[in-house]
Amino acid sequence: MLSAEGSESGKDEASLTEIEAFRRKLTEGSMFIGQSGESPDASTSWARLIDEPRTDGGCVVVANPSRWLGKRHSKRLEKFGLRSVTYDMLPCVLLYPQDGSRSSDEFSGVLLGRRSGMLVGDLEFVGDVEFDQSRFMLEPLWFGGRELKDSPLSIVAADSQKGGFLFSDDLNELSTPEGTPYASVSFFLGRTRLSREEMDDFLITECSRDIIFRVRSRGEPSVAREILALLGQ
Repeated sequence: MLSAEGSESGKDEASLTEIEAFRRKLTEGSMFIGQSGESPDASTSWARLIDEPRTDGGCVVVANPSRWLGKRHSKRLEKFGLRSVTYDMLPCVLLYPQDGSRSSDEFSGVLLGRRSGMLVGDLEFVGDVEFDQSRFMLEPLWFGGRELKDSPLSIVAADSQKGGFLFSDDLNELSTPEGTPYASVSFFLGRTRLSREEMDDFLITECSRDIIFRVRSRGEPSVAREILALLGQ
């Protein structure tokens, strides 16, 4: 018969094994993370160009291939955590609502489709900031950008009842006494800021939610490639 100490040790080992297995699946891109638990139907994907970003957020700006490919801009690449750029690595940024306290010529958002190799539970090791992340510790943490000034955690959730998105850094906003109203949730480490001048090198789009929240397997088209293909680029 196992002692209480041995039993607890066994539980810890089992838990670590589950986490490592989860990390492997995540690295292989074989999981879709979201409240629905299923990958959205890619046949419903759509994207369209728009003239200006929406002030309430939710637009995706995609690096314009003609402005990025074959160009040498080391500072620009560094800003997006890149050493070089290919068609599949063109930056895509999901824009947050514009902050009224900031200039209308400055935009904030999170990079899409960039793996950090971390889980939300790893955030307890980021600086001195701690979160009550017990419910979300096994969710993947995407690389949202190099800016960590306000909070390292950025949350984007799709509201299944009212439509639109939740943009937050507070895990407590993801649930209510009645349960969660969010169909899909993504967690990001850091944010990305773009000036109006930098936006000139991006295509401004609206696209379907599955493009934003779908976790792609290795070998699948990147977010940039999928959106550009839908735009006929």
